[in-house]
Amino acid sequence: MLSRFADIEHWQTVQDPASLGGNGPDYDLMQNTRKKLNSFTIETSVQFLHGSLYGSPPKHMPALKEIYKKSE
Repeated sequence: MLSRFADIEHWQTVQDPASLGGNGPDYDLMQNTRKKLNSFTIETSVQFLHGSLYGSPPKHMPALKEIYKKSE
């Protein structure tokens, strides 16, 4: 898996996912998934590169036409 971040601050922020959205059911699911991925990961590395994006800026999915409501 290759991940691309906007900058080092962006990468640092996602290193603590609980700070982004709490530690509820989604966090538990993410932790379980991370454990499964780590069970068959042979090698990991982190490299920070600096330079042009080679004409390939990050792509973002369009917003969904849905209405979200906060559950009580």
